[in-house]
Amino acid sequence: MKFDHDFIGRAALQAMAGQRHRRKVTLRWNRAAVLRVFASLFETGDRFKFVDIPASHQATLPYDAVIAGGRTVGISHYPVYTSNVAGWISLALVDPDWAAEGSEVAILWGEPGGGSRKPTVERHVQTGIRAVVEPCPIAPVARTTYRR
Repeated sequence: MKFDHDFIGRAALQAMAGQRHRRKVTLRWNRAAVLRVFASLFETGDRFKFVDIPASHQATLPYDAVIAGGRTVGISHYPVYTSNVAGWISLALVDPDWAAEGSEVAILWGEPGGGSRKPTVERHVQTGIRAVVEPCPIAPVARTTYRR
């Protein structure tokens, strides 16, 4: 940030400038965990939140907690299937301690209390989906060509 001019929020941003900030990463979802979520759709009891292909957006801005070390360390958003990695990924903002490539975290998938009252969201139970931190953007060509 440059503070060489006046703008709304300048004082607040200057106060935050020296603090630690969450890092933008990609989460590659564990394949077996995703398959477990899909398999639950065929069960008669509790089911997990439906994962819609190619993008699972049951809300305008869907966010799920990222858990590691027994606590919330960030948020996961924009969950999508991509054929580029043959799997599910999401963008995430995580604490710096968990932003290193290869860090293992879990996404708390779904809504608490059985889901919301939105007619477009089915009743479901929350579940953890294991994930591994990867660079953002995930595609090497995007990291090396778009951002030199």
